Amino acid sequence: MNKQCDFNKYEDILISQQYDGFIDPNGYFYKVNLRNSNKEIDHNVWANEYMINNGDKYRKLNFTASGLFTLSQISSVAEALVHIYGFIYYSHDTYTRQPIIILPNPLYNNCKMTEAQDEMLFNIMLINNEDPFNCPIFTEHDVYRYDGNSKVKRR
Repeated sequence: MNKQCDFNKYEDILISQQYDGFIDPNGYFYKVNLRNSNKEIDHNVWANEYMINNGDKYRKLNFTASGLFTLSQISSVAEALVHIYGFIYYSHDTYTRQPIIILPNPLYNNCKMTEAQDEMLFNIMLINNEDPFNCPIFTEHDVYRYDGNSKVKRR
């Protein structure tokens, strides 16, 4: 890997402008890469490095047999960070430049978007001119994924 991951927590909305990243349950933004850039680091690389560096914090989960089956449905470290640990995935489609937002699905580990995350995501979308007022993540309570054109509701 040519570039190091940035694990700094940002609460200043201006710093997050034009970046893709994650929002943790406390509402802090983590920069993954500059939007529409040649992405040396993607969300999966960043999530993997984050889990390696912060693994002690995340090893304490106990799952039932049905919980372990649910875990088997998660296909990437980035998805685990979102659905198991409650982070929000914030990125953009390379071609349409529409936002791609994935919220924790409570079916996995009962994680939901926190008020701090809601506020940070809303403000990031505002500063990036992405019209959060018409985003189903804010207008419908059962949407956990939005990619600019379509939405996915919780099962």
